[in-house]
Amino acid sequence: MRQAAATNNTVGTQTITVTNKGSPFPRAVTPQIVVHRESRIATADQLTRLGLTSYEGKAYLALLRRDSSTAAQAARLANVPRQRIYDVLASLVDKGLASTRPGQVVKYAAVEPELALERLVSDHREKLAELERETAALIDELRPAFHAGKEQANPLEYIEVLRDRRAINERFDELQAGIKDEILVFTKKPYATPPQEEVVGLEVTKSHEARSVYEFDVFDDPDVTDRVRRFIEAGEKARFVPELPLKLVIIDESNRDVRLGGSCRR
Repeated sequence: MRQAAATNNTVGTQTITVTNKGSPFPRAVTPQIVVHRESRIATADQLTRLGLTSYEGKAYLALLRRDSSTAAQAARLANVPRQRIYDVLASLVDKGLASTRPGQVVKYAAVEPELALERLVSDHREKLAELERETAALIDELRPAFHAGKEQANPLEYIEVLRDRRAINERFDELQAGIKDEILVFTKKPYATPPQEEVVGLEVTKSHEARSVYEFDVFDDPDVTDRVRRFIEAGEKARFVPELPLKLVIIDESNRDVRLGGSCRR
């Protein structure tokens, strides 16, 4: 008595075992037929990376397994719904991956992989080349607008207004820390930081070109006078005038610090 059993269909394989029940000697039969579906699915996924749909990839692989197949046979082999197989096969023909064989029943045959896959890659090359041409043209179109925008800077963007005394001192210390060559100063009262307490400025004077213009009233306070003397001894070039119109600092001929009511460096 022959018995057929289908087992092990949980991991994408199907096993069919045929045995002879009741006989001590098994008949000469094929003990197992195993259909591995994993490799077919993996290959179909690879084809989708080349631009095919999932159904197209499965259908093409199914056509490879036979010299030719009807639409119904291809649907069964590829596990593609019958109502979709005709559109899928027509798309493969349009893309050059399959051909038709006229007859009482139309059959479909796969184009050999070397030609079929090269056509897919060639399509991607053409699309990429077209994208590169369009991108180059777009860059040429946008470049003038970019450079024109750089020339339309708002002058007010270069002006920073500070009112808090602490913020003024901190910002000025940052500017002094970034000096490369020289600092030019108009110094007059009131001081945010009195000259006798100015430490950063004295160090800057020792290592950079420093020139200052003071009002005569610096001589009214001995402590201020002594500090000005120390700046001069550190290398500062100083001049004295009766009155200055405003407080002003110029650093490296680029950064300007204009004080209308606060203080300059000293």
